[in-house]
Amino acid sequence: MSMATLRPAEPSVSDLQRVTNVFATTAAWWTVLACVCAVLLAPLFVVDVPPLLDYPNHLARIYVLAFGDQDPFLSRMYAQHWALIPNLAIDLVMPPLARLLPIHVAGRVMLAAGLLAPTLGVVVYHRAAFRARSYWPMAAALVAYNSLFVFGFVNYLIGLGAALLVAAAWLRWRDAPAPALVVTGAAATALLFFIHLFSLVFLAILIGASELGWLIARRHDRAEWRRRLVRDGLIGLAAFSPAVALYAMAPISGVGGTTSWTPYQLKVMESLESFSTYDGRFDIAFALVFLGGLWFATWRGALRAAPGAVIALGLTMIAYVASPFFVSGTAFVDSRFPILTGLLLFAGLRWAPQPSGRRIAIALALTLAFLARTASLAEVWHSHNEDVSRMRQTIASVPPGARTLVVSLWPKDAPDYWDHMTRGRENPNFAPYGRLDFHLAALLTIERRAFWPLMFAAPSKQPLRTLPPYDRLAAADGSTPPPFKWLALAPDDPAWVHILTTTPYLRDWSEHFDYVLLLLAGGAGDLSGYLPGRLELVERTDVAALFKVRRP
Repeated sequence: MSMATLRPAEPSVSDLQRVTNVFATTAAWWTVLACVCAVLLAPLFVVDVPPLLDYPNHLARIYVLAFGDQDPFLSRMYAQHWALIPNLAIDLVMPPLARLLPIHVAGRVMLAAGLLAPTLGVVVYHRAAFRARSYWPMAAALVAYNSLFVFGFVNYLIGLGAALLVAAAWLRWRDAPAPALVVTGAAATALLFFIHLFSLVFLAILIGASELGWLIARRHDRAEWRRRLVRDGLIGLAAFSPAVALYAMAPISGVGGTTSWTPYQLKVMESLESFSTYDGRFDIAFALVFLGGLWFATWRGALRAAPGAVIALGLTMIAYVASPFFVSGTAFVDSRFPILTGLLLFAGLRWAPQPSGRRIAIALALTLAFLARTASLAEVWHSHNEDVSRMRQTIASVPPGARTLVVSLWPKDAPDYWDHMTRGRENPNFAPYGRLDFHLAALLTIERRAFWPLMFAAPSKQPLRTLPPYDRLAAADGSTPPPFKWLALAPDDPAWVHILTTTPYLRDWSEHFDYVLLLLAGGAGDLSGYLPGRLELVERTDVAALFKVRRP
């Protein structure tokens, strides 16, 4: 046998070109994904404390978990309280991170996780559902900044990304041996329980809809249909059982309370929450144009759906309509489903092949929209630095350990001021109750090591508890600051009967608090003579006013 016979065949020019094209396409895809992530995170570099409703409160709790035991003032106010509590993602990860980085930098790292997790989860799920890379799921960055991110629900958003990753793994390895699926599935659902409960809901929708779509597509093969139904049903029950058991043992499962519902006329507008940030009518207009374009593309047959994707979209929309706003001590329950719907538009749909000119036009339109929305949000965040600076100026004289009552201006107290509210202080699509400044007073804990009543420290929800005697001055669920005009009510005013039922820490407030912090003081008029026998004005800015309580 000659050496020529043993020599491997030379690759043809077409083979080399095909390999080159594959590498070029892959490199381009990863480059675009990296650019999308970079633009998505850019606003985090222009602000110290972003205007996100719950975020400062969560950051204050993390600060106490990280440093409270060693602090002579905070250790008298709070103690760690670890239990079988769900929704612990930031509580587990951030305290060690806060010991390595400045607290506000560590906080923005977690915000970055809340932005990237759903976006990358959509990309991975789309790849698993369609068995191909696509640029379309990257457009999920358009809804990364949404109403619930603006409200500071970081654990929730990280949980959605984790649910998408687990669902993608199911699509990829659903035919693996059943014991392996049960073990890995049980571990995954237990992990999701501790990240956020709603991630389990999303995972159940994703996997259940996918399996139902598969069964519908093969409904004529009765034997295979029955086999798959029994096998996957048993695997699903076994995989989700640890999460169900954890919930049954968790304190939150026994939390009762009232249930309230969003008026259905408001649900129509709030169904667009995936696109809602700080721009009100512009956000709604963009959402309508975007969804109208998707509807038109679907009508023309330009969009394809993954198995079960349409079912999942329908389930999220039905759940939104049927769910209450507040239940078991948790608010914005129904508002979480439109975010799922928004992510599914990118995770479960794919464009059919389009002419190159049309592809370029679509890509250009999506890119410009993404850049415009991100730039607008970055402008709001950068402007918010001034509000944060003024808050720091206002509370600068509060000494460590001081007890500070936080009250607020409300719309009916200054309607003209409210009509010209600075962008970044509210989510306009939830006005007048979309206030985003309620928890900025948490800087009292982070930067002054002082006490304020609204720290998130509910034993059934957070691994932190308020110690006596401070617990009698606290609203552990972090409820909204009361109206400042309540402080001026006479002691014998009948209104106190209702006030003390809902806000008991206001009883004899002037005897128990050292300072009073009034939010949105710019709309409160002249405060120099406000309750002169009980309060002394110390500092005032447009953002807040600080009073020292006069002792008898």
